[in-house]
Amino acid sequence: MMEFIAATMRREEALVTIADQGRTVTLKVKFFDFEIMSRGRSMPGAVATRDDLERISVGLLEATMPLQRAVRLLGVSLSSPQAGDNFETQFGLPI
Repeated sequence: MMEFIAATMRREEALVTIADQGRTVTLKVKFFDFEIMSRGRSMPGAVATRDDLERISVGLLEATMPLQRAVRLLGVSLSSPQAGDNFETQFGLPI
């Protein structure tokens, strides 16, 4: 599953641009029974590259493994923008 997510993130064209920088990456896992688990990691500086976002996101997912229940939805968000930034972006997951 982690390899699929990482490959999907690499295929996304404009995942993180200079205008879309944040310091906190959050992984949200929604289970089949509608329970929600979230894990986040704040970095000292902006997460400004796709590789950084992928590395941190996959690391958060690996830290939750193995999951004991079936997953119905995974989400990754980037927040805590740098001073002066204003962004809100949602990316698709091509399946």
